[in-house]
Amino acid sequence: MTDLRARAAELRAALPRPRTVKGPEERGRRLATLPRPPSGELRVTWDEYQGRPYLSLRLWNQDGNGTWWPDKDKGLTIRVHELPDAAEALALALDLAAEAVKAREL
Repeated sequence: MTDLRARAAELRAALPRPRTVKGPEERGRRLATLPRPPSGELRVTWDEYQGRPYLSLRLWNQDGNGTWWPDKDKGLTIRVHELPDAAEALALALDLAAEAVKAREL
């Protein structure tokens, strides 16, 4: 059995090391991180593209190696001129959520 362990150790040492994969670096300034179980999070980021600022909401997922990757299909951007309407819609959503919670408590 010791011989087998020694041979396994030799083989392990001779094999190439697995390549470490580094995920993409997040651009911009992260404003919020909202956990999305089991292995994701929603990132809210202030960024810029071709000199034009925007707000980014993107789902990021963690792979089995612990590397974070942006989901190509689950994200959106809000342009600066759309921010006031988006903020108003979020404020309305907060009011509706508060009413829903209050209705459940009655």
